Amino acid sequence: MEEYNPKGYVIRISEDVLIQMCLSGLEAYSIAHKGGEYRRRGVETFGLLWGHEIKLPDEKTLYCVELLSIDTSAERKDVSCDPVDATLELKRDILTSFWPQYDFLGDFHTHPHDTKDEVINDKLYEFSKQDIKSVEGRSEFWLSHNYRVGLVLTIAKLERKSDREHRWIGTNTIELTLGNYRLWLNGYITYLDNSTKIRLSTHVDDNVILDCPAILGMVGEYTEFGRGIRKRITRRHRPGII
Repeated sequence: MEEYNPKGYVIRISEDVLIQMCLSGLEAYSIAHKGGEYRRRGVETFGLLWGHEIKLPDEKTLYCVELLSIDTSAERKDVSCDPVDATLELKRDILTSFWPQYDFLGDFHTHPHDTKDEVINDKLYEFSKQDIKSVEGRSEFWLSHNYRVGLVLTIAKLERKSDREHRWIGTNTIELTLGNYRLWLNGYITYLDNSTKIRLSTHVDDNVILDCPAILGMVGEYTEFGRGIRKRITRRHRPGII
């Protein structure tokens, strides 16, 4: 983990990760789960993010989130989801040994809510104070695992099915609609503060771009592409920043 990068950050979510987030998040939201003496629906779910870190030619930091593993050992509640530390250690050991192309990046969890209005009015699609504390308050643990990315998927039901177009509502937040559900995907990065403590990018969201081509398509360039066409036929393309 490095100190804050003033050039900016991009969190790129693969389609496979998006599908897994929607499947696990909507299951936890809609299907009653056994817990103690009764069943409950609308609970949170929790998982771990895996992928790669890349330094772009324009010096932005790119986090490619390629894999999501849901923690079946986490205790699910309607207002929290408590993971087991040993799960991360086990999964890192497995992937490092057999699929080393996936590096641990961070975690994912959901926020279930009844209505879209309460989500929008109170910005409940953002990390809660408890979410921030769970990261910044455990610097030593997360530093040992190089935690870099945090994602939260907020879910609310709609009174009727909607075909509203997906959109950004901030550089690090994407709003999408799946039938009778409205979802918000929000992303954060972490960095070192004074080389000893982890800080979340809650105060610099405009410098963090959440990119999910499966939702919004290819909306632009990460760095400058091309500088026009040369007249020479043998080599017509003029590269941008590479």
